[in-house]
Amino acid sequence: MSYNEALQNLQRNSPRLFALFNQGRRALGRPDIAPDVQKSVAYALQIHVSHMQQFSQQGVTLAGKRIVEIGPGFDFGAQLLLVDQGGRVTVIDRFLAPWDEAFHPAFYRALRDRCGPSAALDRVIAQGGYQDVIETVSLPLEHIDRLLPKQFDLILSNAVLEHVVDLDRSLAALVKVSAAGALHSHQIDLRAHYDFSRPLEHLLEAGRWTPRLARHFGHPRRAKEIEAAFLQAGLTVRRKIVSEYASPDYLAEFIPRLRASDSSYRDYPVSDIAELSVRYELEKAS
Repeated sequence: MSYNEALQNLQRNSPRLFALFNQGRRALGRPDIAPDVQKSVAYALQIHVSHMQQFSQQGVTLAGKRIVEIGPGFDFGAQLLLVDQGGRVTVIDRFLAPWDEAFHPAFYRALRDRCGPSAALDRVIAQGGYQDVIETVSLPLEHIDRLLPKQFDLILSNAVLEHVVDLDRSLAALVKVSAAGALHSHQIDLRAHYDFSRPLEHLLEAGRWTPRLARHFGHPRRAKEIEAAFLQAGLTVRRKIVSEYASPDYLAEFIPRLRASDSSYRDYPVSDIAELSVRYELEKAS
């Protein structure tokens, strides 16, 4: 497989990991590698549709709502579509993707072609940037409490929290900027990001999994640990949706190896181990 083919596979299979790959290049002073426009459009629409379905199910209207998305990736297409629904949107990331003249104008035009008229997309295309359309903030999640307290009504993340090393500190900071009664939606990918065909292998290395590995390939922690951290931070779980489980064949091969290992997860129930993708809908107490 060529380098370019590997990058295409990375973007197709894990857009979030592709964004992290570019973050690493940015940290080294190297230019981003632009993703495929049509794949990016499809992913942005997938995220937007998911958001709107969640809001509809919860009876949430976006007009005037203060929304923050953590770790939006290389483009802000899904977030700009929330602006069209009346939301006041902020995006935050440790290494926020800069405007790329070689990618973003073509991407936002293609997104507009797919989704129809969009005042927010029109503005960013016309001005070549996000000024006065969405707020962009370059901060690690654990320092989001440097922003004004209690300012966000909706807090969103998609395949982000599994990369957070200090989850307790990060959630405490996130709760500080959440308004009373704020709603959270966090989709979490619990797979080992280096091999999705063998998604639980990182559990065998749980005691030796470094912060660097966690940031790039996902933390081994399981959903019930993350749920406990949510509760400790002061969030109430309204709903938990598990959308993917490890296959029975893989579990039958993996669980004996886990039980025989020195992993801190060796005695975990199979039901907890098997969960691979989960979304939590939460609420901050009034």
